[in-house]
Amino acid sequence: MNLYSQLVETYIRHRHRIFDSGKKKIRRIDTPILSTGSLTLGGAGKSPLTHFIAKLLISQGVSPAILSRGYGRQSQGMKEVHLSGNLFKDAQHFGDEPVMLKSLLPHVPVVVSTDRYTGARFLEQRYQPHVIVLDDGFQHRRLHHDLDILIFKKDFKGKNASYFPFGDLRDSLSRLEEADFIFLETGAIQVGSNFLSSPATVIPYKLTFTLDKPILQTCPSCAFFGPSRPLRF
Repeated sequence: MNLYSQLVETYIRHRHRIFDSGKKKIRRIDTPILSTGSLTLGGAGKSPLTHFIAKLLISQGVSPAILSRGYGRQSQGMKEVHLSGNLFKDAQHFGDEPVMLKSLLPHVPVVVSTDRYTGARFLEQRYQPHVIVLDDGFQHRRLHHDLDILIFKKDFKGKNASYFPFGDLRDSLSRLEEADFIFLETGAIQVGSNFLSSPATVIPYKLTFTLDKPILQTCPSCAFFGPSRPLRF
């Protein structure tokens, strides 16, 4: 393992020990928190998983709200996502993933906040949702999670994965034991099956893509596609 990756791993393990020992407080709210995330950097499908989970909850009569960090946004503080009709400006203000989630789920409250506890309290008091879905929240330890769902792409290397900057691992593999469910892309190795004492329930999934043809028939179109994991498409 490269020295830089070793330093990253040491820092990550130290950070978790601080929370696990109680030296840093983990705050709670009354509303259940369902976290989606991964142990790897971008491209795992965390926000699409958040969308899927929210739709599933709605289909079961459960009212969700979504809380995100709003990575890459130009605004500061907590913001509730309201779409202006200009997706480019909205993405700059709220972050592209929260805007995508609000576009797909217009009746679901979506909030961005670096301080996830503050955002969760706002959603709880303003909307009284049955559950708050914490988008890409597995590494956020300051807010208690009631359920953790992870997702992994097909090329995840399991116990052979390396920490960034020379790999895409951003969290300790031992934390897989804290997951309640793991979505695993078809064709991937069985995550944790050979090195965890109590691996989570694994749910296989397969990527599918659909295109709404009427969109292309009613207006001039220009497509630009820049995913972080393009080889899967």
